[in-house]
Amino acid sequence: MHINRDIFNARLVTLVQYLGMKVMYNVRVKDLILEDNKVVGIKTSFLDLGAKYIIDASGKKNHRGKDVEIQAKILFPAFNLLDRSI
Repeated sequence: MHINRDIFNARLVTLVQYLGMKVMYNVRVKDLILEDNKVVGIKTSFLDLGAKYIIDASGKKNHRGKDVEIQAKILFPAFNLLDRSI
């Protein structure tokens, strides 16, 4: 099965925005804000942001999650991102 990444990424952004999440592009994370070894926010060059969830979409080579032990969570396992009705 082949997934067209452009379509998948566009649908994913549409979904998370619909759910009320803020999407920021071209923001370089300078550091992670940690409390009890849990990521609770990020530091950028122009502001600090706290969040319940943070999605690192920088790609395989650049992810910051490797800096701390982070367990991935699947939030919507039954939701089909390839559903054309989105």
